[in-house]
Amino acid sequence: DMKIHGTAEGASLSKKDFGVAFTAAAAPQSTWEQTSQTGYQVLDPKIISLKMLSGFEVVDNIISEVKWYLRVFEGTPTGTIQCKIVSSDKNTVLASSETLAMPTSGSFAYFTFSTFDNDVTILANFYVLIQTTYTSTGDNSITVGVTGSTITNTEMWKGTAETPPPYVTSQLADETPTMAITYG
Repeated sequence: DMKIHGTAEGASLSKKDFGVAFTAAAAPQSTWEQTSQTGYQVLDPKIISLKMLSGFEVVDNIISEVKWYLRVFEGTPTGTIQCKIVSSDKNTVLASSETLAMPTSGSFAYFTFSTFDNDVTILANFYVLIQTTYTSTGDNSITVGVTGSTITNTEMWKGTAETPPPYVTSQLADETPTMAITYG
């Protein structure tokens, strides 16, 4: 609480508690974006990730929001999608977002994940990934937009395990997901 002390002209010293509290300002937020979309990667079986290497601007910061550029590729997929932050061991989930419903449109759109269950300071070689949980059967899938090149200090990986971990198993050469990461 803030206390203000002072005197009125010709009066004695007065102390009054105005009940005002001050908190530290929130850290400024920045956003890294890769907006070019020249192709796509099918989320089949389950996971696409961005590996954040040393020198990538998000390293040493906390992620507050991730946007993935997604669309229906085939069929009418049902289930959920979720964003996760995974350690460099490829097995340990450090934070999970809220779950969202699968895309329903054949047109690309951003899906925003902004509620994570843990604040994690990103270290070099951590992964931010999108994971699907399909409840539909048959030929149903969604895709992630990608650019046809690798962005400096990043790598794109996929996960092929039916039941992770590991969450990432192989690198995809010369691609970067179309996405945005807000951090601070």
